[in-house]
Amino acid sequence: MIITREWLLAHGADPNCADLARFTAEWPDGVEVTDLDCDIDKVRADMGMVFQQFNLFPHLSVIGNLTVAAPAITGHTRVFTCGTPMPETSNTSFVAGRTTATAAAVKLDGEGNVCIYLSARAHLVWDQLWSSANLGWGGPQDALVAHNQVRLLDTRKTGGRLPAGGTQVIATGAPDKTVMATLTAVEPTGAGHTKVFPCDVDGTPGIDNPPATSTNNFDNARTANLATVRADSSGNVCVFTSGATDLLWDQAVETNQIDAGAAVRMYDSRLPYGSPIPSNGGHRLNPNDPEKVVKIATQVPNAVVIGNLTATEAITASHVKTVPCMGLAESDTSVLNFPVLKPVSNAVVAQADWNGDICFKVKDWTHLIWDQVVVR
Repeated sequence: MIITREWLLAHGADPNCADLARFTAEWPDGVEVTDLDCDIDKVRADMGMVFQQFNLFPHLSVIGNLTVAAPAITGHTRVFTCGTPMPETSNTSFVAGRTTATAAAVKLDGEGNVCIYLSARAHLVWDQLWSSANLGWGGPQDALVAHNQVRLLDTRKTGGRLPAGGTQVIATGAPDKTVMATLTAVEPTGAGHTKVFPCDVDGTPGIDNPPATSTNNFDNARTANLATVRADSSGNVCVFTSGATDLLWDQAVETNQIDAGAAVRMYDSRLPYGSPIPSNGGHRLNPNDPEKVVKIATQVPNAVVIGNLTATEAITASHVKTVPCMGLAESDTSVLNFPVLKPVSNAVVAQADWNGDICFKVKDWTHLIWDQVVVR
């Protein structure tokens, strides 16, 4: 990617970096600086970079887990098809010093590349969860076709900041279709959570009650998550928030090949033994027990599953992995990074085994909650 001097200056680069010519995929080692007065750290912190993931599946759509590690300042990412205009939307929203993971759906370019814009200096990790080449949903390769995100809601511009207990109707333009979008809570007041659901499932006047599940968890900081929901017959989805906040809705997928039902809570470790929902008896999960994994029975063998994974009340900051339920070796990838004590959520795509089970393992003491949206 070639970046001109004019582009750099227009995007906030240090004026002393007059000879900064270009960035490469090997950033930061690939930066060429010949002016000794150039403050390259200031450049990295003040402007966005574009990173590329190479040699995947040309023109197909993928869902990946994007992790931003050790960010220097608060910022955001944008995931988009290389060679197309960068959208004015966002995927991951992060604060200084906190590792944050967010799932993203995107269409690859003709060389199998995905481009990621980063607004502040940080490390990036891309763990690919699914591609339309997998044919994991039992349909054609166009069963899920992503496009660059389109912002359909920004309550900051409409003056529609939601109060605690408020519900926002979003017109997706996709009646009776499943949509995927990044939902961002912006400048929330205090702690809270959101719930995403079809506005009118039963066809009666008014808005249906939100499900007993959550999509975003926030605590005075901008927080994003990938939401998967089926729009109602009018093309509307609703977002309930328990805390006052502004909302962004950046949509990337509309499909009738995947049926996203109402979210169902399938596991909550905080509940006592004997609860109707599987639990861990109210105890945090033990990372030191090699046999202790959270096993979710999807009831559909070899299914592709989409759900929302939440960690809360963690003792120390760490992460969660999906692991084989049958005792095979763990992968090096992660699906959720969590801070100390505070709740955090992320969308997860997982492949069930031949028993219809998916398994998670925590890397430090925490509670886990699983809200399932799609099984196919």
